[in-house]
Amino acid sequence: MELKNIQWSKSEYSLNEFRRKFETSLPQIIKVTEGFLGQQEVDSISAATILRIHCLRSLKRAIAECKNGKVLSLPVNSSMLFYAMDQKTNKEVGPLTMEQVLLYFTLPVNIRSAANLTYTDMRMNPRLKNQKLGNLYVTQTYQQEILLGHTINSSGCLLVRIPIVIPMYMHQIKVVVAEGFMDDNKTQWNICCTNYDSMVNNVGFLDHFIYQDITLFDKTEKSRHGNEYAELEPLYISLQECKEDNTYHTLHSYQRQNKMLPVQLPVEYPTQVNQQNKIQESPKLKPKGTSPLPVLAKTTMDTQSLSNTPSSTSNVQIGKTNKIATMSDVPLDLQTLGVDEICDCLNLLNMNQYIKAFQLQQIDGTLLFDMDRDMMQTTLKMSNFHITKLTRFMKGWRPK
Repeated sequence: MELKNIQWSKSEYSLNEFRRKFETSLPQIIKVTEGFLGQQEVDSISAATILRIHCLRSLKRAIAECKNGKVLSLPVNSSMLFYAMDQKTNKEVGPLTMEQVLLYFTLPVNIRSAANLTYTDMRMNPRLKNQKLGNLYVTQTYQQEILLGHTINSSGCLLVRIPIVIPMYMHQIKVVVAEGFMDDNKTQWNICCTNYDSMVNNVGFLDHFIYQDITLFDKTEKSRHGNEYAELEPLYISLQECKEDNTYHTLHSYQRQNKMLPVQLPVEYPTQVNQQNKIQESPKLKPKGTSPLPVLAKTTMDTQSLSNTPSSTSNVQIGKTNKIATMSDVPLDLQTLGVDEICDCLNLLNMNQYIKAFQLQQIDGTLLFDMDRDMMQTTLKMSNFHITKLTRFMKGWRPK
């Protein structure tokens, strides 16, 4: 698809306006005309970004307070496991998913993670590094609406590897909507849109998408938005599991939803009545044992599933692994690149002294975006200047 040939709507829309007008006619291709600069890079989107928005999702999240006064937002539809405190027996029950905690208990309820977890503010605030995710006090739930889609790069390639999440609290964003090609070639436009549909359907994770970020809220901002958590911009945190050898394993934000067997509760577990779900009696079987928190992996593209894409895809491309010889070969989204392609980029940046380290550690585009400044310094022995240079390159800067 030639992006320069797209006819964009004359009207600009805020996210809420876009939702009201196009919710029943998704998917739509949009271009961001006014971006959103969040408190963190992960929560920002640039103007001129082109996206294919597939659907609007409403995700249930739970509010939990820590002993240190921090307020966390936890995804309900998640595979994370917790132990919950039964106030009647003063005994812990679990392990349970958050969804099961809400099913068997009436809020508020005390819980703790089944795994040894710590979290770090993604702004790399030293005071919030590797803080223990201890006992939590779950007080309420709310619905977070998001637009879910994929980026379309400058070559018209739909980057299906990682979904793009646009929360509705990004009120500053303005978009225009694609109406077709400038030459009014409706047949070609329909072919392109159909092929995009096929790519996304073949990847198949949108129907089982889980948005697993745990976030922090600023209490002072709550009153400014009418105590509506869905309207607040959160602070994103990096979640780590501490292993027995005192090493930390970072848990990611996206995964396919796995079918889970119901967690069975202990013998003689007391009857609970949850007004929302009308549960009259809990299961009375012992759990088969505790399970460690599953490692959450970023959703990756199943290349085999794309083999059935319709043959008329001349104007719709899927990213391929090619040697990057010039800056013009570098895609906008570096997360789609393999190890060799990342090393090609290092060579273009006159940073080839780090190529062996990148190859040894098997750093591809996805892993590169998971690395912070400390990891680049300690593991890759990079200088502060080169870290700054590479970070800007990851954000879209290119040497002129």
